[in-house]
Amino acid sequence: MASDDPHPPGPQGDNDPAAPRLAMEMKEQARPGLVTVAGYGRGGFRVGQTWYAGAVLVLPGRCVALGAVAPAEIDAARLAPLWDASDPADIVLFGGGASLLPVPAAMRAALAARGLSADPMDSGAAARTFNVLVAEDRRVGAVLLPL
Repeated sequence: MASDDPHPPGPQGDNDPAAPRLAMEMKEQARPGLVTVAGYGRGGFRVGQTWYAGAVLVLPGRCVALGAVAPAEIDAARLAPLWDASDPADIVLFGGGASLLPVPAAMRAALAARGLSADPMDSGAAARTFNVLVAEDRRVGAVLLPL
């Protein structure tokens, strides 16, 4: 679910401006037209100026909401934007949420079928790494699970 609210409601649905909003907010440094992860926490991600609840698949040109997805459900169909893009990813990051998780078997199989693999890390590290690689004009994709 995407929202244009840069400060999503808290877990109880409040919009208290004094409440902490995200675990991390980042300053956007990328060139216009490139998608970067601007913040994360509270069960989702801010990509550009849009808030996404749940997991996301982020590419340099767009973000795809995966919603409330279990790691085992990340399969070839959910990863299709990685290779359906006009400039397919050759680096794939897997953010496992608040901690390092192994790359799910279905995701690993879908990537291996295309000669790719994924680098697992926590979602904060994956978001920051994605932003650095995008700024370097690398063909990168990131699957990010919420914290």
